[in-house]
Amino acid sequence: MNIQEEKDLIDFYHLNTSNYYDQLISEKGYHYSDDNKINLASHPNDIINNLIFEDILPNLTSKRDMSLNNPLDKNLLLNLLYNCYRFENGKCLKSPSAGGLYPIELFIIIKNVSHVKKGVYHYNREKISLNFINEFSDIHELNVPNNNFTRNVACMIFLVCNIDNLMGKYGARAYRYCLIECGHVGQNISIVSNNLGIKSCAIGGFYDSKVRNHLNLSDNFYPLYSYVLG
Repeated sequence: MNIQEEKDLIDFYHLNTSNYYDQLISEKGYHYSDDNKINLASHPNDIINNLIFEDILPNLTSKRDMSLNNPLDKNLLLNLLYNCYRFENGKCLKSPSAGGLYPIELFIIIKNVSHVKKGVYHYNREKISLNFINEFSDIHELNVPNNNFTRNVACMIFLVCNIDNLMGKYGARAYRYCLIECGHVGQNISIVSNNLGIKSCAIGGFYDSKVRNHLNLSDNFYPLYSYVLG
C-alpha cells in the first residue's frame, strides 16, 4: 500500500469505531470459569516485601463526584501537565513512544480553573504553557449521555495523535502505536492527579466529530482518549 491507502485505512477504522448517540450503553463481559485457577501469593512468604508498591504505583480509582463549587487551581493543573508529559532538549522525560516520534498532543477545554479564561487550549509540552484556541467550554456537549457527571468538571484533557508524525516510518500500523502511547500518557495523568489530590476520570465515550470541530483539528489529528479533572 502507498501512504494515501494506509491513511484511508486509518480513517476507515477511526470513523467506524466512533461513538454514536443510540449505541449500547453497556454490555455484559464474558464470564470465565474458575476451574483450574492459580492463586497468587497463597502463602505470606510468597509475597515480595522489599518493594513498597504503594509508593511505586498507588491504588487508583476514577472519581466522578466533582463540583463546580470547587475550581481547579491553575498551578495544580500546570504542575500535573509538567509531571505527566513534558519535553526538555527535544526529548520526552515522562513516557515512551514508537521511534521516539511522540505524536500525542494535549488539548484542554477549560471550564472552571482559577485565573484561566474558559475555552479551548493547546498544551505546549516544551514551554509548559497553554495556548488559547477558542472560547468553547461546553464539555458535557462532547460526551455520551451516560457521562452526565461531566457537567460539573473543571476541565477536560484530550489526547490527540498527529498521525503524520508516525506514518512515514510505520504506515497504517502507526495508529496502533498512537493508541498505546495514549495509554502511557493517560496512566501518568491518573497517577499524578492522585498524588496532587485532583479528582480525575478517564473517558473514551466522546463524540469524535464534535471534538474535532471544537478543537479545530485538521484531518491528520485524531482524538483518541480523554480525562476530566475536578
